[in-house]
Amino acid sequence: MTSFLDCNHPGPSELLPRRLQQLGLDVGYLRLCRTATYQDFERTCAFCKAWRRCARDLADGDAQTGMQSYCLNGPAIDVLVVDRPAKPRR
Repeated sequence: MTSFLDCNHPGPSELLPRRLQQLGLDVGYLRLCRTATYQDFERTCAFCKAWRRCARDLADGDAQTGMQSYCLNGPAIDVLVVDRPAKPRR
């Protein structure tokens, strides 16, 4: 079994957490409480060929760009974004 650690780009270790954070998701929670989902994200990200494009979008602070066009995790991440609890109003 290939580990994402064998990946030759920063997708799973840097880009994935940055995309999730920019979308307002708690990476620590996902790693601990949705472990299988997070590991699937890492595995998918490790095989992505669009990681340079992803890095550029994230550097520009635009995590939403690419979610439908090149991010293989896009549909699953969208589900998490839609399902997250709303922030309480003040």
